[in-house]
Amino acid sequence: FSSGRVSSPEIMAASELTFLMDDVSKELAAVHESLRHKYVEFVPVLKTERTKILDTLTEMKESLGSRLDVIDRDLDDEKTISTIDEMTDLRGRSSRLRDCRELLDKFSTVEAAMEEMRVQLDNDTMKCAETIKFASSNLPKIEELTSLSEWTESTTMPITKILYGKVADFRNMLIGKLNSWFKLTFVFPPTRVPTITQMNVHVVDTREACVNISAMSNLHVLNDWLIKICDNMMRNMVDPIISCGGLSAVSTTNDPVNSQLFIFRVRGCKGKRKGEMNVEEIFSQLTTIFLHLNASLTEVEANYNSLSSMLMKFLFPQLQMAILKNVISPCAKSDAEIVETVKRAEKFRDEMVDAGLINDATPSFARFAETNGKVFTDRKCITRLARARELIMAPYVQLTTVGYGEEERDESKFDEDCEAALGISGKEASENEDASYPYFFRLLKCQISTTTSDLMDLVRDTVVEAVQAENEELAGRLMLTARNMVEMFLLLTESHATTLSSVPQMAAVYHNNCHFIGHRLMLMVFDIVNEKKSVIISSFRSFFASFIVHLRSSAQEVMSTQLLQIRRNLSTLLADSSMGDVSSIDKGANKCILQITSVSNVWKEVLPELVYCGAMSNIIGFFFDQLCHIVLTVEDITASDATFIANTLATTLRPIEKLLVIRGTPMLHKECTKPYFHFKEIVFMLNASLQDIDDRWCDGLGPLAEYLTVVEVRHLVKALFSNSEQRKRLLDRFY
Repeated sequence: FSSGRVSSPEIMAASELTFLMDDVSKELAAVHESLRHKYVEFVPVLKTERTKILDTLTEMKESLGSRLDVIDRDLDDEKTISTIDEMTDLRGRSSRLRDCRELLDKFSTVEAAMEEMRVQLDNDTMKCAETIKFASSNLPKIEELTSLSEWTESTTMPITKILYGKVADFRNMLIGKLNSWFKLTFVFPPTRVPTITQMNVHVVDTREACVNISAMSNLHVLNDWLIKICDNMMRNMVDPIISCGGLSAVSTTNDPVNSQLFIFRVRGCKGKRKGEMNVEEIFSQLTTIFLHLNASLTEVEANYNSLSSMLMKFLFPQLQMAILKNVISPCAKSDAEIVETVKRAEKFRDEMVDAGLINDATPSFARFAETNGKVFTDRKCITRLARARELIMAPYVQLTTVGYGEEERDESKFDEDCEAALGISGKEASENEDASYPYFFRLLKCQISTTTSDLMDLVRDTVVEAVQAENEELAGRLMLTARNMVEMFLLLTESHATTLSSVPQMAAVYHNNCHFIGHRLMLMVFDIVNEKKSVIISSFRSFFASFIVHLRSSAQEVMSTQLLQIRRNLSTLLADSSMGDVSSIDKGANKCILQITSVSNVWKEVLPELVYCGAMSNIIGFFFDQLCHIVLTVEDITASDATFIANTLATTLRPIEKLLVIRGTPMLHKECTKPYFHFKEIVFMLNASLQDIDDRWCDGLGPLAEYLTVVEVRHLVKALFSNSEQRKRLLDRFY
């Protein structure tokens, strides 16, 4: 140590650590030399010496661990520490030796695994594959620890490279053995007759086959071989059957000498097919081939999956495409023929399911045809447009609730909600999932027509299919169909024109329908289109953007027209009300209250709370203005008339205030501030004395001055009070 007083235990620890590091370096060099002789130079060793390296590594890690435990315990017991830096240095050296011990443990683990591989390679390929997988999983950790052990890197890095290389050699040897077995199991030998193709399946030992298949699966090489076999089967077995249109001949037999050898032969046609296609015979021959294949691979499985079903997992999509192109599509002359052919194809699929070759989750031929066939896509597009038109033209009879109605008070959750909501999958977005969106992206709770909900489900299904389409042309046709559905909704609004202008509920439902469609289109890019990372789909991300403005404008126009119609109705009901007959004001006001209450009862259930408050405040404000106008146009009001009118207006105000109570909170004074307080100030003046009016005016600073103009106040004072000095002085104060 450079300076300070150092205690005796620290000197001993430093000396011991230095000795350990030198000792480990020497022993690692010896291990490297032994590994190089064994795995690089292939120097023969006695059978009793094969585990020498493993024993050395085990002894090294155990000795190193026990000595480090003693040193660490001595350092922990030492109370007097010279300097923090010196103790940190000792701890750091001890930690590096701990890492080296872990590295030795990993070396011994891999070395032991390779000794097992040597024995398992010829005896049990499944266990050998598992051991290789286990050894490979330890190699990344070895590489990481090697990079941390700088003082031993010169010896540990070569050891790591040797272990990496030897594990790879064992893996390649095992794969070579398994490949040789697989080539002998499935053989496509040449024949002397050009039109005859043959496939041989030879499973000598079922148990050995299961072990080898499982080993190939663990080594991730099985799928490559299955794909090759499927390609050969399509070329040699399936294509000749389909291209001949049922005129081919199929033979499936067992070898008379070797019963474990299954022989498949298909005799195709010379040249092009002549005559009509025999659909029944095609599917019958395909069924014979695959059922016999399943029988030839009985009990051959890996990870509880039969080899025949694993083959069909790759083969069946190709088979479906071939049947669609060469069997179903040629039958597109009539709908009845298509339906009959698809029905026979579905029967063939059911037979494959019953045999266990495929499962129920495998797409049906009808579904496959709809997704991949242009003919069926055109037919589907026309059908969906017809269905969309039917939904759009249907009356708004049945309603359904959509949206999210709980107000979010803590907006600090917005960022957190965004992270969760904008990453959702396409299947999460529906009319029942509005709570998953961030607060500012949620659709407010309201009621829409069930036909509109069905329409958007139809649009969404079409877009989902477009996103999942395999080519740009098909995706474009489906997306255009979805766009046409939305455009049709806007164009066919005229079919509801009479209802929308005369029935408040229908206008509100249409308003909600427009915003619902716009909301779904706006977020569809996040729900569906954005989850498909493809150049084909990138051009569709703004495909519906232009409709959002049109939908909102249409909703606003319909609601504005309805509000205008309601205001006209209120004006008509108050047309006969005048101060000449004060009872007429009471009658007119009661009729208006009934009208407003009726509209409120309908809209409160349908519209979002925010829109409901805005619409009702518009109507109520107009109603207040009309009543105020009647009072302000009278030149002379008697005391009895003033009292009667004040009572009438006060009575009118009470039920109106109850209409705008949202979640127990009165909203009239917030949503309809100026008309509401203007109305209340006039009621006040009808019951007030000159002094009360003067006090409420408060030199132009009181509430009376805030909501009534000088002209209105002067007019009411003149109409309510006879000419006097007090009135004159009060009028002079208004300016």
